[in-house]
Amino acid sequence: MNISIHQNVFSEFNENFSVGILHCSGIDNTKSPVDIHEMLRDIEEYIKLNFTKDTAKTHHLISAWTAAITHYGDKFHHYHTNVERLMQQVLDGNELATSTKVNDLTNFFALKNLVPMGVLDAEKIENPQFKVMKTISETGASEKNELTLCDNETIIARELNYNIEKKVTPHEKTKNALIYIEALPPTSRAQLEKMMEEISAIVRIFCKGKVKRAIIDKENKKVSL
Repeated sequence: MNISIHQNVFSEFNENFSVGILHCSGIDNTKSPVDIHEMLRDIEEYIKLNFTKDTAKTHHLISAWTAAITHYGDKFHHYHTNVERLMQQVLDGNELATSTKVNDLTNFFALKNLVPMGVLDAEKIENPQFKVMKTISETGASEKNELTLCDNETIIARELNYNIEKKVTPHEKTKNALIYIEALPPTSRAQLEKMMEEISAIVRIFCKGKVKRAIIDKENKKVSL
């Protein structure tokens, strides 16, 4: 599988965009055990204690994405990242729904690190690519640019992972998963690598299997895993 970033992401979105890739193979992705449920409840309490709806929007790791999108004005669809929507859900007093191990761990780490993250069934995709494409909003408004994740030109993830096609979402029988972390400054490469190392360790503890890691960016636009 080739995973890449199209050149237009750097010319039409942000030249400092990067993605941490974790290819998890031979995993056990059955329902999450109590330990993962407790991890989710703990991170929810952390969010409630440290953020309000207003401070969540202005946190430097969240506002970096808002600024990147707003920079292009009406040319880009304006939307919140999936991590901001997770935070808003928690701040509304709702518990995060639990699912399978790799799905729940992705939500946990998105909130822990305040970065947009997604997870896909690696057996349902061929050559995923991050790309700026014209899309139509849910309200049916005119076409605008959007940072998307495509697979052979078909959009499989939009709105920075909030809207992921169900057919590529991992389920209980998924054996190979692709976790990805999207990053913009002020998140540094060293910080991204540290996140990936921690996620790899926790995935191996709960899901077993093997994890391969790679980073794609302007200097290294494609990797094969």
